[in-house]
Parts: sequence; C-alpha cells; structure tokens
Amino acid sequence: MTKNHYTERKKEPEIKVPRNTGASNLGSTTRRSLSNYLQQHRLALQSAICRMGKSQMATIMTIVVIGIALALPATLKVFLSNAEQFQGDVDQQAQITVFLKAAVHGERASKLVKTLNERQDIDSIEYISPQAAFEEFKQLSGFAEALEGLKRNPLPGLLIIYPKINDQQEQLDKLVTHLRELPESDSVQLDKEWLQRLFAILDLIRQASLLITVFLIIAVIMVVGNTIRLMSQSYRDEIEVNKLVGATDGFVRRPFLYTGVLYGLFGALIAWTLITVSLLWLNPGINQLSSLYHGAFDVQGLNLDDTLTLLATGILLGFGGSWIAVGRFLRETNP
Repeated sequence: MTKNHYTERKKEPEIKVPRNTGASNLGSTTRRSLSNYLQQHRLALQSAICRMGKSQMATIMTIVVIGIALALPATLKVFLSNAEQFQGDVDQQAQITVFLKAAVHGERASKLVKTLNERQDIDSIEYISPQAAFEEFKQLSGFAEALEGLKRNPLPGLLIIYPKINDQQEQLDKLVTHLRELPESDSVQLDKEWLQRLFAILDLIRQASLLITVFLIIAVIMVVGNTIRLMSQSYRDEIEVNKLVGATDGFVRRPFLYTGVLYGLFGALIAWTLITVSLLWLNPGINQLSSLYHGAFDVQGLNLDDTLTLLATGILLGFGGSWIAVGRFLRETNP
C-alpha cells in the first residue's frame, strides 16, 4: 500500500460578512434632512402668507406700487419693440425726389434721365410725367371733381432716384448737392431724412428707458426693503426669543425672504395686467390711425419671454430688497 501524497484539505469555517447598513443609513439620513429642509421652507412660506394677510391694506398698496414701478419700464420695452417692428417694415432705401421745372418734360426729361443713369452712384431712376402725377394726385386726394375744373395741370414732372450709396451719408449728400445744382431741377428732397430723425429719436428714448429702468429698480428695492423692515420691527420680540433658543439667522430670515418674493411676484403680475389692459384699450385707436395711412400695424404686447423676464425681475427685486432689509435688522438685533 502506497502512501497517499495528497492530504485531505480541512474544511475552512464559513465567515459571515455582516450586511452593509452604512449606505442605507446614509440614504435615510439624507431623506430625513431633505424632508426637514422642505418642511422648514413650507412653514416659512405659510408664515409669510399669514404675515401679509394680517395687514391686507398695506400689502395691497405695496403690491400696486411695485406693479406700477415695474409696468413703466416694461411699457417702454413694448413701445420700443413695436417701434423696431415699424422700423423693419419701412423701406429704408434712400429715395431722392427731384421736382423738375415746369418747362422740363418730354424729350428734355428723357435726356436728363439718360444722363443721370450714367452716374456710378445711381442705381435706377423713375420718371413721373406731369400728367401721371396729376392723375395719381386726383386718385389719392379725393378731390377729383374739383381738380377737373382746373384749366391747366399745376403739377411738375419729377424724378425718383434710387442711389447705390444708402449707407454713405457723405457721398449721398454730394449727390443731393449735384442734383440741386442741375438747371432742370426746381427742388430736391431726400426722403430718408425723416426716417433718420425718427430713428435718432428712438435711440434717445432707448437710452432714456435704460436710465429710467435703473431708477425704478432702485425704487422697487427700496419699497420692498422698507416694507420688510417695518414688518421685522413688528416681530422684533418674537425674533429675539427665537434667537435666544438657538434659531439661526437663516431660520429668522427665511419667512421675510418669502414675503419679499411674493411681493415681487404679485407686483409683476399687476404690471403684466396693466400693460395688457392698456394695449387692449389703445389697440382700436391705433388700428384706426394705421388705416388712415393705408397700412396695417398690429401692436405687439409682451410675449412669453418678456412675461417670464418680468416675473423673474419682480421676484429677484423682491428677494434682494428683503435680503438687504433683514440682513441689516439682524445685525442690529442683539438678544
């Protein structure tokens, strides 16, 4: 019998690894912390609503003031947006109208058109004869019967010149000067001048609106801040007791921040309502004015992006004003 060179391996005892409960405990702790955090914010929101409800008249007045302050720059924004729409609808190509002398017509006018077409700074020329001008005037003026009694045509011929140098004001001025010096021309009018004046005025209004917006933002912050400061003074004893029992500044500040946010939100809603109602009230008159100029100009109100921007601005201003006021109050409070 040979010796077995393989020995039987002893059976190793089974080691039981305890279940890892650290992750579950951590998850449970996180859920409890999140639940407590949300509970604190819910209670702070309820407290803010109750505080606003206790002084309803003051709350309504504050919201209305904030709404009017936010409505003013938003109205300017609507006005400028509609002005830009009008600016885009208007043909901005420069037109030079040359009123010819009474003796210039027929072949002489044709030669003048041919000569001017040879210039490099002129794109095209449209000639309107005295008779064509008279017929157009009768149709547009509404005095066709009265004009039929005239013995002669009082209107001269004219040239409508479309230059190639719309964006070069200096070259455009030189062309206008040359046209005025022509012996055939009686007067020259640059039809783009009134547009340039209008757009210059709109640019000035746009810059002024930015300045007004800054002033009104400061006004909203001061209104919210003063309201929150007065409210915090009325709850001074309660705040001091809470801080004595261990309440943090964040716990004390939270209801007032929600109050400021609600002021800003409701104020923005009031501003949106004022703008919408005003546009609905003005729209029939604007349509009637637009029809007199044979145009169709639709007033555009606040779109979705503008509305969201208005609401966000109101909320941020309310939050900022309340943060400043409560922060100052907490620094002054020494229980």
